[in-house]
Amino acid sequence: MEHSPAPSKWSTQSLFAGIGDDIHAAVLEFCGTTVFLTLAFGGVQASAAEAGSVAEGATSVMRIMYIAVSFGLALLVSAWLFFRVTGGLFNPNVSLSLLLVGVIGPVRFVLYCIAQLLGGIAAAALILGLTPGPLMSKYVPYRSTQTEVADELPFKYLLSPRR
Repeated sequence: MEHSPAPSKWSTQSLFAGIGDDIHAAVLEFCGTTVFLTLAFGGVQASAAEAGSVAEGATSVMRIMYIAVSFGLALLVSAWLFFRVTGGLFNPNVSLSLLLVGVIGPVRFVLYCIAQLLGGIAAAALILGLTPGPLMSKYVPYRSTQTEVADELPFKYLLSPRR
């Protein structure tokens, strides 16, 4: 009785054994990333629109807190909806971490990264189409006087010549 050895963990046969499940999870990861970033980018756009309509009312700290809360609630909703199927990763860095510790396989990692990047592009396109004006990617306003990075603390202290 001769039997063939079990395929290794990194053989082509074992890598693509669950490709159907991996594709299904990647499609849902695309949907989850799109939902998450659409809600989060919507918060950024709303913050920028509010700051544009109120000249003195909203400070930059209030805007940053508004944006942080919108990102947090968007992640809460998206993770709650998609965590059972995909794990609710929504970020290629998180996917890489899970690949490195062996939670997901390399095929699922590649599919997740593609889905997450495409989900981010789709979310930005949705917000661009649904809201007036340009996307507000720089949501923290610059100071009235533009300074160099070297003028900022602690860089100013570290980079200044010693006397």
